[in-house]
Amino acid sequence: MKSSNTYTETLHSEFEKAVTNGFLAFPEGVDNSNPLNSTPFFSSFLEFSNRMDFSRRRKTLLVRLAALIKEISEQSIEPQVVMIGGSFLDTSNPSPNDIDCVIFYRSGFQSIATAGQWMSTIRDRAKAVRLDARFVPTDGNFIVLLRSAIYFASLYRESKNGAESRGVVLLDCSDFVEQAT
Repeated sequence: MKSSNTYTETLHSEFEKAVTNGFLAFPEGVDNSNPLNSTPFFSSFLEFSNRMDFSRRRKTLLVRLAALIKEISEQSIEPQVVMIGGSFLDTSNPSPNDIDCVIFYRSGFQSIATAGQWMSTIRDRAKAVRLDARFVPTDGNFIVLLRSAIYFASLYRESKNGAESRGVVLLDCSDFVEQAT
């Protein structure tokens, strides 16, 4: 079994390869793929931003995402991981329309209804600034969590123009707050 540091180093190395390969879901081919070298890829927000903010439009979208994560974290919500997919991962496009993302969070709200109402409001505000953000609690029903993760990963891999399927990227939320300030 790999140590935690070696595992993390491997994930970051595979992220670099994913960027180079255009985030192909299975860059080594399906027969040679495993959870380390294929989708979902893993990155810190800082590492992801450094590789993906190569245009003014992309930088603006990433700053907005960081601000959204910061806003959420200032409430009774602990963002844990963000899944990024869709056209933002198309490195040949300097001006993607939006960022498609799912924010997996631990809720501090006492009521699921209160959390849902708050998330609905945040989603509407995010959409207004070109963040197509969805929210999935990690402290709820495990089947709902698993189904949601698989659904969004599958959805984000689909291409509207018939291009080869891209993977998705999971971003660690621990460094978002520093980026937003």
